[in-house]
Amino acid sequence: MLSSSQRVWMPRVASRDTGNLLVADADPSTFMMVRQLTAPDVWQVAYAESADGVMQVLRRGEVRLAIVDLAMVDASPFLAEELLARSRRGLCVVLTTDEHNEANERRARTLGPVFYAPKPLNIAVLNHVLNGALEKAV
Repeated sequence: MLSSSQRVWMPRVASRDTGNLLVADADPSTFMMVRQLTAPDVWQVAYAESADGVMQVLRRGEVRLAIVDLAMVDASPFLAEELLARSRRGLCVVLTTDEHNEANERRARTLGPVFYAPKPLNIAVLNHVLNGALEKAV
């Protein structure tokens, strides 16, 4: 368990400014880490372990931030198109991978306005992205 000083504590905001955050990764450890690091009064964190699961979460409601494993995007061209379209409409997308290299970073950047963050995600990167997603949504 992380101490309160290690959590990503966002400024307290009105309930209309809270966000839904989606973690899409075949490995649930990324979801558990993100859920542990985020302020529950600001972020509701959903998990999807497949491209179909991502699409179900996106259809269910507003998602402000999606942290998606690059391997999942590679496996589903339809998911890549959907994330690109939604990122152009304001969804903040973070593509991440266990296999950090220049080619993967370049591929992630070709998907449009996304953040790229190799695993493991660190607190500073997550804090920057969460703040950016909230600012975009206001």
